[in-house]
Amino acid sequence: MSVGRQFKRIGETGVAFGLWGLILWIITDVKRLLIALVVVVFLFSQLMSATDDTNRTLYVNAKTLKLLDKPFGKVVKTLKMNDTLVLVRKMSDDWKKVAIGEDTLFFKGSVYSEISRYPFTKWDALEGHKVKVSHPDGFYEAEESMLKNGDIITVTSSTEYDVRFEKGKNSTGYGSIPKKYLIINWNKVLRKYPNAI
Repeated sequence: MSVGRQFKRIGETGVAFGLWGLILWIITDVKRLLIALVVVVFLFSQLMSATDDTNRTLYVNAKTLKLLDKPFGKVVKTLKMNDTLVLVRKMSDDWKKVAIGEDTLFFKGSVYSEISRYPFTKWDALEGHKVKVSHPDGFYEAEESMLKNGDIITVTSSTEYDVRFEKGKNSTGYGSIPKKYLIINWNKVLRKYPNAI
């Protein structure tokens, strides 16, 4: 066994003994056990409230969102991309109860594909579009792909600084590339998503 693997094994054993010692130290005293339980319950409640979108103002992330007067009812309002609403509660079978001003309306769909905590931006709209590579050196090495100027790639996801992409019809290459090395036809993108910001 190499020296590095021995140190790793000693470290893992030391951590295990330390954790078991901490657990025994906590459970041997009632006050420490109560404090630990209160901390665990508090952290769990904070985690649940951080992931719960109920009573939050959310943005429409679809081109349009049809709202009904009741589940399986008639359409009474249609929201456009980046309009806001408040999620009152999630119901069964993917139905959502939402509020717009004083009105309470309903729609069926996913919270994270049709409504979101964040507005739909032009960078989100870039997903699925084809863009052209343009690097000052004439090429760019992107993880599993070597790109040359003029290559057409398909954006799979996008952040403010770079894009993840697939290259080729059968996705033979992939990787990420900074946006400053891309030529993007924004007219085409924003024609498809005119309300993206």
